[in-house]
Amino acid sequence: MTTLEEASNIGPVLAGELRRAGFESLEDLRDAGYIEAVRRLRLANPQRDCANSALAIAGAIAGVRWTRIPVEERRRIVAEANAAVGSAAAPPPAIT
Repeated sequence: MTTLEEASNIGPVLAGELRRAGFESLEDLRDAGYIEAVRRLRLANPQRDCANSALAIAGAIAGVRWTRIPVEERRRIVAEANAAVGSAAAPPPAIT
């Protein structure tokens, strides 16, 4: 079992919020996928930035820093995360 803190992109604050959302390990995140993780994070903390969290979690699941995710895939991840939590009113961060 890989602890959340051992995963790429996941620091102590995000790890704590993921635990409150029901995730105990990287394997739990892989089983659920980043969209479900973002949905549950938003329930645990309505102020959580879903776009950045989605990129961090997607990278953790893939075993890479989120900056290594190709730009087009990052855009897709952010759009899917925003759609999943109804964040269409908030523009996604600029991805370059």
